Amino acid sequence: IEVYDALSEETLFQDFAYQAGGDMLEAVIPLADLGLTPGQTIAISAFQEGASDGWATDWMESAELELTPLSSGRMKIDGDFADWAEAAAEGLVRAVDDPADMADSSGDLARVEATVEGNSLFLRLSVHGVILPSVEDTPPGMVNRYYYHWLIDTDNNPATGRSNSEYEGNPTGVVRPIGADRVVQIGWRDGAPNGIEVYDALTEETLMVDFDYAASGDSVEARVPFDVLGVAPGQTVAIAGFQEGASDGWATDWTEPIELTLAQGGGELPLESLFVGNPFDFTIDVYDGPNGERVDDGTASAQVDGVPVAVTTSRLTDPDRTRVWGRHPALLEAGTVHKVTLSCEIGGAPQSQTYTFKVDPYTVLPTEGRFASVNESNRGFVANICQISVLQTLSGPVHSNIAELAELQLAGQLSNEEFNLPYYNEVEDTVDRWVLDPVVVPGVINWYELAPESETLLNFPGDEPFPKLDRLRAFGLEVQGVVIEVLTYLKLEQGYHKLGLYTEGGHKVTAGFDPDGPVLSRFDNGDGVKRVPTYYARNAFFDVVAPVDGYYPIRWLWFQTENREEKGMLLELFSVRERTLHLLNDDSDPLATMAYRAGVLVDPNFVMPTVSLTRQGANLQVTWTGVLQTAPSVDGPWTDFGDDSQSPATFPIEQAVRFFRSRSR
Repeated sequence: IEVYDALSEETLFQDFAYQAGGDMLEAVIPLADLGLTPGQTIAISAFQEGASDGWATDWMESAELELTPLSSGRMKIDGDFADWAEAAAEGLVRAVDDPADMADSSGDLARVEATVEGNSLFLRLSVHGVILPSVEDTPPGMVNRYYYHWLIDTDNNPATGRSNSEYEGNPTGVVRPIGADRVVQIGWRDGAPNGIEVYDALTEETLMVDFDYAASGDSVEARVPFDVLGVAPGQTVAIAGFQEGASDGWATDWTEPIELTLAQGGGELPLESLFVGNPFDFTIDVYDGPNGERVDDGTASAQVDGVPVAVTTSRLTDPDRTRVWGRHPALLEAGTVHKVTLSCEIGGAPQSQTYTFKVDPYTVLPTEGRFASVNESNRGFVANICQISVLQTLSGPVHSNIAELAELQLAGQLSNEEFNLPYYNEVEDTVDRWVLDPVVVPGVINWYELAPESETLLNFPGDEPFPKLDRLRAFGLEVQGVVIEVLTYLKLEQGYHKLGLYTEGGHKVTAGFDPDGPVLSRFDNGDGVKRVPTYYARNAFFDVVAPVDGYYPIRWLWFQTENREEKGMLLELFSVRERTLHLLNDDSDPLATMAYRAGVLVDPNFVMPTVSLTRQGANLQVTWTGVLQTAPSVDGPWTDFGDDSQSPATFPIEQAVRFFRSRSR
C-alpha cells in the first residue's frame, strides 16, 4: 500500500487511508504528500495488473480534475439550506424526525441532521415553529428563552459519556439512548444569543465559544471542527437533539439518535457492523442479514494501520453475528488515531471496510502489588468511612471536596483550629479520639443515602444504604462532610478495561493502596473551580490496561460535602463491557468484573513478599520482605532461610548455584 514516483519508482509514503466495499475502492491522500496545491488541474487515469490470465493488464482513459480549494466547498453557514438538500440527494446527510409534542413550537424539535465536509461536522436543527425567534415572533403565551443542543456521542457507545435516558432525575423517554461526550449548544434569550458553546458533557468544561451558526425560518445550522469534538475522519459518532426552554415549566424535548461516519461517502460492508477499538485490541461485530447473509467462515483478516494482525472469529447470538477479534501489534499511544481494515467474504464475494478510532487516555497498571492468585472465597471490598459535619466545625464540612483535604480527614489529621480540638469520626461511637473501623463489603457498591425506602433512577436497581451512614439518619443526624476509602483487588485479564463511578461527589482513584500511588482518575475542586458536588449525579470513567492477568489493588477515595440536586448522596462502582455498565463484584452478572479481599485486606499484618539481589565484591547480598526461601534448582526443593528480620543476608558468589524466592509469612 504505497504512493511512489512513476519515473524513479521511489516510494514516497505508505499506508494511506483506503477502503473497499463491493465493487468500489477509494483512497484519501493529502495534496501536500503528492506535491500538489489547491487550484491546480491534474489528469488521472487507472491501471490494474493481476496474476490471472498470464498477468493481464487493464487501462482506463484519463480525466481532468481541478483541485478546488476547500473554502469553496458546498456546505456554507449562511441560513440558506439548499446545500443541505444537495448533500441529502447524494446520500451524505443523516437525519431523524421528531413529532410535535411541546406547547412552545419554537422549542419543539422537529428534525436533527448532520453531514461532513473537510474536517468539520455540519449540524442542522429544525423545530415545529420559528427557531431563534425575535421577541415579536415568540409564540403567544410563551417565554423567549431556549437552549438548543446537539448531543455528540464521539465513541458511539451508550454506556460511556452522559446518558440522555434521564435528565435531572426524570426519564426522557428516549428509546435508543446515547452517551454524550460533547454538547454543542445555542442558547437564545429575549431574541439574542445566550450561551454559544461546545462543552464536555461530563465535566461541563467549555471547549469552544462562538462557533459558526446561522438560522432562518424553522432551522439553525452550525459548523464545529473535528479537533474541538476530539474526533478524527473516519470515526462513527451518534448524534441526538435536546432542547430546554423556559416555557411550560422548563419543559424539555429529546430526539432519537442518528449515526454518522465522519467521511464523505465511502465503501462499506453490505451488512451492518459495529467496531470497538482501544489501545490493546479491537472487536468487529458483523451482523447477519435478513436473509441469512453472513461472513463466510474462515475468510476474515485484518490490518492495523496497514500491518496484518492475527484474528480470531466466533459466532454470537441475540442477535446473530460474527465477531472478529484482533490484538494490535503493540500498545497504542493515547491520543493517536488508527485505522483497522477488515477483509472478508460474504456469500463468496470479497468485501472490505476500514474503521477509524482514537485512543482515549489510559494508565498501564503497575504489576507491583499484584497477585497472581488469591483465595476467591474472600469476595468484595474493605471500606473506611468517616464524617466531620457542622456539628463539630460549626461552619460546614472541612474537606471542601478537595482530594488532599479528604486524605487528611481520612487520616484523622484535621482539627478545629479555633478551639484547638481534634475532630472525631461521627460514624463511630468514640468521641475523644479519631477512630476508623473498617467495614467488609462482600457484595456490590450500589449505595444511596435514602435506600432502601427509595432508589435512584439511573444505572442500577437495588440500591443499598451506605454502611455506617445509615445509623446517622436513624438518629436524625445529617449526612455531610463524608469521606470513604474503598479498597479491593480487581480480577483483570490482560488487556484493556474501562471502569467508572456514578455520583454527585468527588473522587481520586489510585493503583495500589498507597494514597500517593499512580492516579487513575481525579475529580475535585483542587484547582479552585467548584465542580463538586455536580449538578445531579453523573458518570465518571477511566481506562486502564492490565499488562498481565492478575488481581490488581485499586483504591477509591470518594468524598462529598453535601448532596446538591439529588435527594441523597449516592455512589456506584462499575465497569463497562459490551457497551453496558456492570456493577463491580455482581455475582449475578456474568460480565461483571469481580473484586476480592487479599493481603492486608484479610490480614493487617500481611507483608508483600519481595526479593532483590546486589553484588558486593565476592559476595551476593539478598534483601527481602516476607520469608526468604532457597533451593539448588528452580524446581526445588525450597527451604525456608529466614524471615525479613534477618534481611539482608550475604552469600559467597563461589558457592554452588542457588535460587532465591520470597513468600508471605
